[in-house]
Amino acid sequence: FDIVPQADDGQEIYVAVCREYAGHERPIVLPPPTVWEQIAPAAPTPAETEPPSEKLPVSVIVHTRNEEHNIAACLKCVKGWAAEIIVMDMESTDRTVEIARQYTDKVYSHPLVRDFDIARNESAKYATQPWVLYVDADERVPPAFADALREMLPTLDESVAGVCIAYKNYFLGKWMRHAGRWYPGYKAPMLLRRGRFQWLPAAHQGVRVQGRIKYMPPDREEWAFEHWTVPSINHYLRKMSHYSDSAAERMLQEDAPCSWQTLAAAMGYAFRFYYDATHGDRDGIQGFLLAVVGGLSALVDQVKYAELLLQRGQLKEEEFLPPSGEAFFQLVTDVAAGRVPVEQRYLSQIVRIGEPVEEKPPSWWHRLWQRLQRQPEGTVFCTGDFPQTTGWRPSQQERADALIAFGADWRQQVERLREGGSFLVGAPTFPEDVTRWREEIEEAFEATAHLIDPEDECPWLFAFGWKGEKVTARRRVLMTTHQRALHMLGGGETQLLETLLALRQQQVVADLSVALRLPEEEYDLIHAFSLYHGDKLPRLEQMPQPLVVSTIFRDNAALYPVAVSVAIFRQQEPSQVEQLLQAWRTGTLQAQVAEPQLLDEPEELKSTKRRLIQRAEMLLPNCEWELSALKRYFRLGEKAARVVPNAVRPERFLLATPDAFVQRYGLRDFVLCAARIEPFKNQLMLLWALRETDIPVVLAGKVSDAEYGELCQRWANGRVHFVGELEPDLLASAYAAARVHAMPSWAETPGLTSLEAALAGCAIVVGNQGAEREYFGEFAHYCHPADVESVREAALRAWEDRDTAKREAFREYILQHYTWEETARASAEAYEQVLQGLKTFFCIPDWNAEETWQPLVRRYLEEYTSGDGALLQLYAGGFNAFRPEDAFALLEAYVVSLGVNPEACADIEIVDYLPENFLGRVWLTGGRYDGVALARYGSRCERAMDRAA
Repeated sequence: FDIVPQADDGQEIYVAVCREYAGHERPIVLPPPTVWEQIAPAAPTPAETEPPSEKLPVSVIVHTRNEEHNIAACLKCVKGWAAEIIVMDMESTDRTVEIARQYTDKVYSHPLVRDFDIARNESAKYATQPWVLYVDADERVPPAFADALREMLPTLDESVAGVCIAYKNYFLGKWMRHAGRWYPGYKAPMLLRRGRFQWLPAAHQGVRVQGRIKYMPPDREEWAFEHWTVPSINHYLRKMSHYSDSAAERMLQEDAPCSWQTLAAAMGYAFRFYYDATHGDRDGIQGFLLAVVGGLSALVDQVKYAELLLQRGQLKEEEFLPPSGEAFFQLVTDVAAGRVPVEQRYLSQIVRIGEPVEEKPPSWWHRLWQRLQRQPEGTVFCTGDFPQTTGWRPSQQERADALIAFGADWRQQVERLREGGSFLVGAPTFPEDVTRWREEIEEAFEATAHLIDPEDECPWLFAFGWKGEKVTARRRVLMTTHQRALHMLGGGETQLLETLLALRQQQVVADLSVALRLPEEEYDLIHAFSLYHGDKLPRLEQMPQPLVVSTIFRDNAALYPVAVSVAIFRQQEPSQVEQLLQAWRTGTLQAQVAEPQLLDEPEELKSTKRRLIQRAEMLLPNCEWELSALKRYFRLGEKAARVVPNAVRPERFLLATPDAFVQRYGLRDFVLCAARIEPFKNQLMLLWALRETDIPVVLAGKVSDAEYGELCQRWANGRVHFVGELEPDLLASAYAAARVHAMPSWAETPGLTSLEAALAGCAIVVGNQGAEREYFGEFAHYCHPADVESVREAALRAWEDRDTAKREAFREYILQHYTWEETARASAEAYEQVLQGLKTFFCIPDWNAEETWQPLVRRYLEEYTSGDGALLQLYAGGFNAFRPEDAFALLEAYVVSLGVNPEACADIEIVDYLPENFLGRVWLTGGRYDGVALARYGSRCERAMDRAA
């Protein structure tokens, strides 16, 4: 019978159903919409689920289609250790099935479908082992992976239901280490706990996992699968044609934009991603060719999408045609060069094309410059637009207090700057030799220069410092943060910049690199601020330097009450709002908002944050409350952490006067809330709590949530003033003019503006759901963010607070505990602790088996000498049933037998305890006590015997 692609009106549709066909002889080929049903296998018997001796409890599944050149090599890699091998063939016309039967009798057939992922659910029904491992026919599983599984599987918590594997992807015979972030090349978890997953229907949509996902570490390259994905360009083009059909259909379903501009932008963006953004040039000729075909592939995706729209009559010729070939390829070039920014979903789906980037610096430079200044006023010489700031005036003939120079002529302006004056230099295009560019600036200004590398779409590079001021760098640190940081410049960015500046006193020179374009080899350590680094996580996982993370984490437990609050204030009548607020505070509110778990962040985002935490050597939360929230939310086990407090720059606020704010706005003696206007900051509850009083309220901050900003405007009475975001010195003046600073937020750690306002003399109102009490103790007025009466009472108590002695004591308390000098000192100590861990080793040997410790000691003594900071700790105690003094005697005798003086060799200790918060490396000896080390230290363990060999 015939099946037409689409049925016309009046036609009947017959659906063929194929039942009870096991597929062992030959496949039955029926086109869609055929429903194909295969006999579900019987439940495995206990004997079937018990792996044979020496075999791992893993069912390896390989899906094939004409893979006679690959299948033997693929199956040979797993035959020796997998308890079960399953091959699901899709209508191969070559010898694939015949060859597969030489390795397993579990060979099944499945009708050919375009996207393999949906067929994986069928093959999983045949698996009998607790774990299922999907391997592609063109992949090779290394022997070390089986060794890793032997160690890892017994230690996995039941909550772990999937494991993501690193891949060495090969293009034209070469392992791609950089281009396209093909390494570690994490995709959907391919090692899955049987019965706890479901593959999604479309290609590359991935798998839904019921449980947590673990990642194989990228630094263990010997565990990575070899994926010979592109042996030839012909092979790539065949795959490209196949996958582009799915990409086009996905764009059709999502109603993506389609124009000649999206075709050009997709091609340019993909090439830029493969070659520039991910350093494809480091992969040589193959890296360049991959960038070329990557751009071609993105273009083909767009072309096939255009074809689908053309078939449906949805393309208009007058809108779709470019004005000229030059215009088309000019846009390709502009996007590839970063001159035209694009917003994309997936690599080839262009969501928005931005305006061309001119040679003007990014708009945020004004605010950044203000943050870097040590003094509130002075003269400035600027080669471009004058900064939008009060207190600073253009320099005339005198030498300036500050210099802003953009472009190549900055050298001519050095003499315009006085000694000790600040400079900000900007290059409109990223220098080819960043190190040389910095050296030229440092030589000209006789100063240490700090670099600022913005987000990927910004081609500029900036340097700043103070003329004549050099720092002898004991350490160099590369700081990074999320892509929108320089546009936001909120509390997290203040923490980064102030820490960077204060570290100079600790002889630590730090640079800021959002796009990670600075030469990584020049740095000792990486310091990431926030957990939002999904775009650069693969790069961070590959970089050799240790990583510390200032988590700046807010527990998402507040998402539900935040949603309730917004829903209440959406009401139209004041009486409705008041009634609902009173019901909420008394616990009788019936809220119809999404369930709390549905308001949480997507699992993919949560997973990238967890990977960043796993990559980090140490976490630097701002308080104990934040650390507890991290442990609870991410279920952290043994993880090194050190509290590094948030802080303030005291001189800006201790010396602040109300004059500038009063002169501009005519306001004095009011309740101030300095924060972004958004639901988490809870300004609506503050406005409602004070709406029946005659107390003026000033909201100082930009609107980051449009709807919430509109609701604030709706319910504000005539005594509420919206002044927008204030520059730092004008904000300090606002603090001095205010009587109370109120921020009844849902969770703060603790809120920098509250610290700043307290230094300026304000009484403080804060919420009680975060770290506020940990920071402010008895000095603040606390309220519950969901209780309008609690907010009102706290604000009125603060308004009537005239205890000047208490406020002075509060100031002294802040100056003793919460300055950036203290933050920098704690950060620098954390850096040293982490770096020392690179040369600290620990193991639990079997002292009765010489081969478990003597090769390690010998290798250690060969690599390290006395005084270089290295330390080897060897355990002797209850866990390995050996007395420390006996272990010491054995060790000393062995060292002497090597001809080494025990008094003059690299440090070795015998310890009878398992170190807490251990930052070094744990060596597995190959002995019977390795399980103790694995259970305690997990991913910190490495096979020391391989190292000694």
